[in-house]
Amino acid sequence: MRKGFWASIGLLVVLASPCGVAGSKSKEARSGGSDELVILRLIDAAESDYFRAQRRYATFAELIQSGQIQRTSTQSGEYTRTLQSLQLQSDAQPVPGFRLTLMLSSTGTGFHLSLTQLGERCALGWFTDETGVLYAGKAVDCAERLSASVLKSWNPP
Repeated sequence: MRKGFWASIGLLVVLASPCGVAGSKSKEARSGGSDELVILRLIDAAESDYFRAQRRYATFAELIQSGQIQRTSTQSGEYTRTLQSLQLQSDAQPVPGFRLTLMLSSTGTGFHLSLTQLGERCALGWFTDETGVLYAGKAVDCAERLSASVLKSWNPP
């Protein structure tokens, strides 16, 4: 249990640090983190629009086939640019170098969306769901190694 506690603390330290927060001025964020956040925000907004019309969330294919993601992209210039960078006709991943996963609840009243870098064991991942809250993080074992020196110097009250 103690190891799990420290793993959780390590993940929180990494997420709260400038290196772990998506959208920060860190090297990782400058190398593409903000683009990934816009992709998640676009899909999240398209899901919200689809839900208002259909009373359920959609698969990624449904968002494309229904035209909902295209309609939602007109809400901002940032969304329009992001839509143009997605490979919507590809049967592979729509975001080169990343795995996009959209899972719906069995009733269609909830979803989980993730975007994770491919080929890098300790790469960043971004996550959201029907609440609209965006998260960024790394695998727990990566967070432990990155924050080990921080944890050694931290004493709980």
